Amino acid sequence: MKKLETFWNTIHYFNYRFELKIQKFLRGDGNYSQPTSNLEVQKWRDVEKEIFEKGVKDPRYGFSSIMAGNFIFGLAVIIGGGIFFILMGLIKYLIGTDINVALFVIVCIVPFVSLTYYYVFYKDKYLIYFKEFDKKPKEWRIKWKWISFFTIIGVILFLILSFILMDYLSNIGHVPK
Repeated sequence: MKKLETFWNTIHYFNYRFELKIQKFLRGDGNYSQPTSNLEVQKWRDVEKEIFEKGVKDPRYGFSSIMAGNFIFGLAVIIGGGIFFILMGLIKYLIGTDINVALFVIVCIVPFVSLTYYYVFYKDKYLIYFKEFDKKPKEWRIKWKWISFFTIIGVILFLILSFILMDYLSNIGHVPK
């Protein structure tokens, strides 16, 4: 379970770093590095930079951290949704009837969201992992950046393929009119 916790926090970490890069790109950071002789302008630049540092970059409460947290919960919902689609197709194929969708969604998705909360956010575990990952060598970060990227792509593909499988299983034996 520790390996799963580390893996999930690694994905969260690299998504957080990606979100930081997006914010820096969208916001731009060039105006901070340009010196000015006007003390009033420099004072406002310093205040603006401080707000940006605290409001976006802070791993505990910053905007990028919130967005990365939403994303990791979204991945958990996608995994649960994929399992939901597969099980719905199997039940439709084996039993021939639909079941209560709301109950089934709760049974499929809630465990993944709960595990994500426990592995990543419970007692702010992600902050400990963020500090640990910041100290890792560049080669490790490059390797795990790509692993995280392909994991995210794999989860999205899993959702799409599970929906296709559900549709296929639901329509076996049905002749179109």
